[in-house]
Amino acid sequence: MKIALLILHIIGAFAQDPQVEKDLNGATTPTTAETGQQTSHPPEEGESSGLGLITAVLDTSREDVIAAVKDAGANALAEALDDYAKPTTFDPLMDANDGFTVFAPSDDAVLGLSGQMADVLEYHISAHPVDPSGDFPQIVETAYNSPGLKGDPQVVIVESDNGDLTVNGQPVSQAGDGKKAIESNRVAWIHNIDKALELPEDPAAVANNNYDLSEFAAALASARLASKLKDALGITIFAPNNDAFEDFDLGDGDLSDILEYHIIEGVLYSTDIEAKVVETLEGNSITITTENDGVQVNGVNVISTNILTANGVMHVIERVLNPDDETEEATEDNRRQLLHDNGTNFLSSRQIFVPWTFLIWFYMRFPRNFSG
Repeated sequence: MKIALLILHIIGAFAQDPQVEKDLNGATTPTTAETGQQTSHPPEEGESSGLGLITAVLDTSREDVIAAVKDAGANALAEALDDYAKPTTFDPLMDANDGFTVFAPSDDAVLGLSGQMADVLEYHISAHPVDPSGDFPQIVETAYNSPGLKGDPQVVIVESDNGDLTVNGQPVSQAGDGKKAIESNRVAWIHNIDKALELPEDPAAVANNNYDLSEFAAALASARLASKLKDALGITIFAPNNDAFEDFDLGDGDLSDILEYHIIEGVLYSTDIEAKVVETLEGNSITITTENDGVQVNGVNVISTNILTANGVMHVIERVLNPDDETEEATEDNRRQLLHDNGTNFLSSRQIFVPWTFLIWFYMRFPRNFSG
């Protein structure tokens, strides 16, 4: 048993070398077991590496993508995927039997890429087939697993305006027509875009780069929350726009508490939002309602949705929320709407109080009936 384990360790050590693996005759060939890349000297028919099934699946996924991208004329992207893609980049495609999608930047855009090359490339690939004739908006998971999302896939937002697609707000210059990939016969949707997609940044940076959220960004800096939010994992922010801060009076409130009252744990994209009460980072709860095809937070309208961050999503609201000045009337209205959205008769929740109210009135009206 120990000898068998030792042999496995030796084989594994050679398999981890991205350049070569030793065969039993001492010859060397580029490895596919670890890299998933097509070898320049593939095994002869009938030969087996012991991991042949896994290698074949990985190779098929890789070849599918690169061949489909080349066929769409995105040669620079095809070369970049071949040169820089990580061994795990194509793993999500192994079960993508319905097809896959690649958002293919122009050759100039790809040649201008720098920095986290492998991560950026993964952000352009999805195991989800984005058919232009489908329903939109779509929250599309990519092959890039974001540390800020606890390792879950980062998404792109795909929308359509009378058939004209956009991805993260960028127009798709030429939508793919769903050609079948050469290697596996799966449908490949290759959508051409002029610029490369950028990985979402931390919340403070996103707010600072959004012209309508500059006051919110300044408030985060003033409250020294920028670093805290950058390190947070999987959050949703309801960010007041600039007009909201013009009408806001801090008074004796604590700015940090007020801002944290706008943030909840968990990522809620627009397609995930439903009526509910949810606790904020500040500790108090906010009430999310859906009415007239819109979304409200404590009765305040959400006016823009799905601004992506490295660790979640941001939605824009038109007023600053304050846990200290939310009126009882507003809270009651929110609760009434929430109960209505959940199919509950609001009055039924008050029926238990009717007998007590009646007894108090009766006691005040006829005190003698309660005397000894």
